[in-house]
Amino acid sequence: MTLDGDLQSKGGALTGGWRPSNRKDKGPAKAKGSGFDVTQRRQQISKLRKEIEELEDQIAQAESRLETQEHDLTDRQQNKDRVKGEAATRSDELHTLREQRREAYQGLENLRRALSRYEREEAEAQAELDTLGKEEKRDPEYYIDEPLKELERRVEQTKRRIRRLEPINMKAIDEYDVYEEEYNLFRERVDALEREKLEIERLIGEIEERKRERFLETLQAVDSEFKRIFERLFEG
Repeated sequence: MTLDGDLQSKGGALTGGWRPSNRKDKGPAKAKGSGFDVTQRRQQISKLRKEIEELEDQIAQAESRLETQEHDLTDRQQNKDRVKGEAATRSDELHTLREQRREAYQGLENLRRALSRYEREEAEAQAELDTLGKEEKRDPEYYIDEPLKELERRVEQTKRRIRRLEPINMKAIDEYDVYEEEYNLFRERVDALEREKLEIERLIGEIEERKRERFLETLQAVDSEFKRIFERLFEG
């Protein structure tokens, strides 16, 4: 046996042992007949990894923009809720004032009817006084010569006329002026609140329209971004 590990027979022939190879190490070889290039595949994988990283960055940016838009929409929603709350408060105040106006108007109508009745009764009383005044100009003998029953009848008739006059509220005119002033004040406040309510409703409509437009713009932008990302990600 030699130092190289060969076995030497008695005839001098060498077998086995280590021999230097003439083949140089050229790295992983392409499998014969397989058509698979490892180097090319590794390059493709590296390229895809870079594209994936870029797409992930773009997705993160799109998500960040989307989050910003969502915050903006949330702020708009909160502003809308605040405006709606103010509108509800104004609506309650408007309802209260309308009730007060209705009560004032009812009181005003009652006073108008009472005033009309008092004026009518005053006119009737004045007419009766005028009639009595004319009768007083007659000769006293006119009454004395009348039968007792006729005189009693006239006395009762005069008493009935007096009872029909009833107590007259002399403050009715002043109360009428007070109610009329309150009614006019309530009407002015109700008109002002109605104008404010219309303005608030207009603002709510504008906020809703801007919010809808902004949402559609954001949705379209995100949709376009994701379409572009998926096309790049899955092409080939």
